[in-house]
Amino acid sequence: VELDGFLRATRIDASTSSLIPESFLGTKIDHARLRLTGGLEGFNYHFSLDALNSDLSLQDAWISREVSSGIQATLGQFRPPLLTSSLLVLSAVLMAQRVRA
Repeated sequence: VELDGFLRATRIDASTSSLIPESFLGTKIDHARLRLTGGLEGFNYHFSLDALNSDLSLQDAWISREVSSGIQATLGQFRPPLLTSSLLVLSAVLMAQRVRA
């Protein structure tokens, strides 16, 4: 069983002469994700919850099992990857990912 995720928080501080209302000051968790993955008796499972600005949503929830050699059945709610390169390990990607500065 593997449990992981992330938290994204922002903090706003201002001087006493600032025009920012006090309700905006302090630390706020903007985005959080929790993922649970694992396997049990030949089945694999994955659950992913997302919290964005106080809205909780189920991102992925699925189970899978290998039916025969090379054939896997997956049932549930899941998002397909945006790009097929996301299915490959980084060492197998032909072109290096570039970031604009």
